[in-house]
Amino acid sequence: MKIQKLTNELEVDYDRLSEFYRSELDKLAEHYSPEELKGHKQKRTPEYFRGIIKDPAKSVDIVLSESGDLEAILEGVVHQDGNLKIADLLWVLANNKGKGLGTQLIQHYIEEQKDKADIVALTVSKTNTKAIRLYERLGFNYVNNLNENSLVYALPISEKGEQALKR
Repeated sequence: MKIQKLTNELEVDYDRLSEFYRSELDKLAEHYSPEELKGHKQKRTPEYFRGIIKDPAKSVDIVLSESGDLEAILEGVVHQDGNLKIADLLWVLANNKGKGLGTQLIQHYIEEQKDKADIVALTVSKTNTKAIRLYERLGFNYVNNLNENSLVYALPISEKGEQALKR
């Protein structure tokens, strides 16, 4: 298993990437409304992924099997929030749950962000207890409710981030 960043140099079938993303989102139907999933799926086109390469604030890490099949994907974006840099972990999708791919991708993302951000943050459906357990095991802490269905978790990765989350 090898984690690779989506770049111009990485040869990838963007149609296949988009289809993988969409099919993995379908597996989360019990945690999100049809409207939410539809919006996320419509956005993740091949053109969307090509555009990520051009935006230094956005990143996509993928895991390919030995035979070149797409196994997992992580999408993130870094943004400024006041004087803090927040690395938002948008999605972690793996076709084989329980194999450690999500854990490895998240740990890789955290390590990549240590020089770029103060906090790694994510939202998760409150009904997705498996994901919540994973995030808590990796050191993420509950911050607040984003809305009636989504929870915000955060992990400080700098002194500034630690201080901000203590407030």
